[in-house]
Amino acid sequence: MNYLIVILLVLSFNANSQTGSLICDIDFGYYNEEFDTYSLKLTSKKETLYFNNIENHDTLRGIEQGKYQATFYCCDSAYIFKYPISIDGNAVNKVDYYGSFEMRSDRPRNDTPSYHYNQYNRSQGLGNWGYQFGRGTKELEAPSNIQQNYQIRMFGGSDYILGKSPIGLGFEFGLEYNRILLNNLDIANPSITHQRQRMTYFNFSTAYVTSIYIKKKKILDFGISYHLPLRAKVVQVNGNQKSYTKNIHNFNDLRLFAHAGFMWGFVFAEYRTVRFIKAPFDDLPKLNLGLRFNVPSSFYN
Repeated sequence: MNYLIVILLVLSFNANSQTGSLICDIDFGYYNEEFDTYSLKLTSKKETLYFNNIENHDTLRGIEQGKYQATFYCCDSAYIFKYPISIDGNAVNKVDYYGSFEMRSDRPRNDTPSYHYNQYNRSQGLGNWGYQFGRGTKELEAPSNIQQNYQIRMFGGSDYILGKSPIGLGFEFGLEYNRILLNNLDIANPSITHQRQRMTYFNFSTAYVTSIYIKKKKILDFGISYHLPLRAKVVQVNGNQKSYTKNIHNFNDLRLFAHAGFMWGFVFAEYRTVRFIKAPFDDLPKLNLGLRFNVPSSFYN
């Protein structure tokens, strides 16, 4: 009787410890140009497994069936994304990643019951941050006191790709500084001249963004943004004296924008829809053009 109990325990242990395999076919987008292999860490309640120097279509064996957190690494162990997966010891387990995540476990046809499932991450996260440098175009209507207009913005945000489509929806936040050089004529009284005049404008911006990806590379953004004025003033300099005129703005800085480029570098155009600076001061140029430098990163939640 004791021998029978031992045999049943061994059989039960072997059934619960059945191991499976995993095939990974991964495309990390813009990272693909930088590496040929990647690493994978599988974490469960019982153990943690490490696989290094993985190439696409490699079969990873000896994985005990169960639920794992899969974490992928590349580029000097830089973290790329993670996702929960399940290993079925009686099936061919396969992970595909081409802008969205898919996990498949297929049992042989003669294995009953027939079994197939898919796990989709319907919204892959793509983080973006960087800097934008722009310049306002001179208005074509009435003459303006504005001579030059420079803009610098620091931004950050993320897109969420809709399944396997090329469309991403996202948001962006930023801080922007504008420096506007004026001519020497006093705005209220043109008979008075100043040594120097300038206008400065600092704001916090938020934007809703629609992105287009071709072969998992971002090529186009467009959307609408609102810029909350934090400070806007005119500075007049005469020798050692400076005079300031503050609160020259409205709270209606709403813009339409578009960015066209390739993942990290873009040209941009944005159009301010309404008058922003109060009279008698000249309004800022409605159209801004410039360059945008973007640092993308992928992540999964």
